[in-house]
Amino acid sequence: MILNIFHRPDTPPRRHLFQMEQEFAHRNGIVTTIFMTPAALSDPDAVELARRDAVEFGDEIGLSFHGLGHDSITTITGHAHEAIWLLSEPHKRAVIEFLAGRFVEIFGETPQSVAAYHLDSSSMRLVKEIIPSVQAAVAGCFEEGVRVFHGCNNSWYLFNEGMPWNPWYPSRDHTLRPPANEGDWCGVVAVPHLMRDMALSFEGRNDFWASHPPNVMRGMRYEGESCPYDRNLIDMFRWQEQFNGGYSYYNNFVSTGRDSRTTSRTAPGPRRF
Repeated sequence: MILNIFHRPDTPPRRHLFQMEQEFAHRNGIVTTIFMTPAALSDPDAVELARRDAVEFGDEIGLSFHGLGHDSITTITGHAHEAIWLLSEPHKRAVIEFLAGRFVEIFGETPQSVAAYHLDSSSMRLVKEIIPSVQAAVAGCFEEGVRVFHGCNNSWYLFNEGMPWNPWYPSRDHTLRPPANEGDWCGVVAVPHLMRDMALSFEGRNDFWASHPPNVMRGMRYEGESCPYDRNLIDMFRWQEQFNGGYSYYNNFVSTGRDSRTTSRTAPGPRRF
């Protein structure tokens, strides 16, 4: 099974929670991917924490396109638009070039993974052009996509099931379409922002059942400090090995919540178990 744990450093008032998340993972022998947002790249303490955990525990440091409302980005785009896939192509290029440059300036190398709630085909093309080292991308969330209105109900007003539920190979001209052949592949392996509980999502189309802890909280599936549902969901995906030639994939994207004083939100390097 390939297991990815994605963490984002978050803002100083919640930084201790990020450190706690990291400690839990390391205590259990799990390495993580730390996705650096524009705010994190501008925060010396966040940079130092990422460097320390990369050296001591082997964590990967990736680049995040979440939190584009940060001042370093709004000076480029002229507004605090969060969605990179809705920016003009010149602005997309300028933002990616700026963040890639900052990443190299800070860490001395380009990232191998990037993350966004959605990466459309032009964003993905620019990522691969500007940062050729990128091999994997968190490229979709169920809240954005071509099937966003499919199965909506009145229990939770979110757009549902817009993205793939498992890793996929995006085509060059549409990130949600598999390539027709190798030449049509964009060159990046994409993974979803979170994994869905396939059985429960089929019964009731909502976001209560997924690998992102706040989704599980909405479904009230915690028992005190324990979360047996999360373990069962991991086992569900491990079960897929029986049907996929011995392979299965699962990721968990953990943040500490949104701080009211920032618009920053942020998650791949595979970990085999």
